[in-house]
Amino acid sequence: MPTPVLGTLASGQKVIGRRNCHLHAGVKELLPEVLSQVSGDDQFVKQAVDLCRIVGLSNCVETTENDQIVFAQRVARSGLSRFALNRECEKTSQVTVVVQFSPSDRCYVMATAYCGPLAELEPWSPRVRKGKDRLKSYTFWGKHALVWGSEPIIPKTITNKYPW
Repeated sequence: MPTPVLGTLASGQKVIGRRNCHLHAGVKELLPEVLSQVSGDDQFVKQAVDLCRIVGLSNCVETTENDQIVFAQRVARSGLSRFALNRECEKTSQVTVVVQFSPSDRCYVMATAYCGPLAELEPWSPRVRKGKDRLKSYTFWGKHALVWGSEPIIPKTITNKYPW
């Protein structure tokens, strides 16, 4: 089966999807419009596009000291994510895409796409490097969480204990 073309970047390069890419609910139909506003100037592109209309719900929210926080491992992830129990997903006009250039395919490959603004990699990610990127990850996820119930989790991994 051929690899599906999800859209074309503003710079003219095609973006393909692979079986292991993370396309979140409600995003696929928006990709042609979103990708047409993304420039493929780098090997790795991470960009939020504001479509100037409500396009979906963001499941990543900024937290306060009033939020009830737990940690759990999401399905198909290798570490614990931070969740807010008492929050609801928020309406958003933004779609974030992450694509990477594949020299062998001579196009970009979709890594993930989701409704909502840019988020940092989670601290458990092997791609979080030491130094500045690690600090950005810890800082972001210390002030943000996913909305409980918005992502499938592995129940036996739920904990109140800070994992990072």
